Amino acid sequence: MEQDDTLGPFYQWVNLNSFAARLLATGLVSWTHFAIWSLRAALENPPPKSRDFWGFRIVAAAQWIEYSSSKLFERLGDEDDEELLRVTATGPFYKGEPGLCPERWLFWKEKFRTIAQQVESKEVKDIAISAADKMDIKELYVR
Repeated sequence: MEQDDTLGPFYQWVNLNSFAARLLATGLVSWTHFAIWSLRAALENPPPKSRDFWGFRIVAAAQWIEYSSSKLFERLGDEDDEELLRVTATGPFYKGEPGLCPERWLFWKEKFRTIAQQVESKEVKDIAISAADKMDIKELYVR
């Protein structure tokens, strides 16, 4: 995304998500709840009024797919404790189970595709499509 000084905190948010996703990928941390929070904010909630803010949410969520999709995919269907299920409650657009489950993964993948058709920014559109494609690849080659 093209950088603008007034958008600095939004770029920092994307960078923080990127960094945390890379740490999760190493296996040094087990921050799947941070991934779920970011994906929920972008994909399970109504878009904010600001199109720029929505674009940053989408890009931040896509960082988790770009850098830690393997770890997330490995955890699909794992039994989560009650606390993790509580803190990973679903947003209003997703009516399934909380936590990290195959149904939620599929919802996120389809939502990335839907959003790619709705956003105006070519960059955000490309990132959303790339995230969905990467999720498809995980499903084909990891099982």
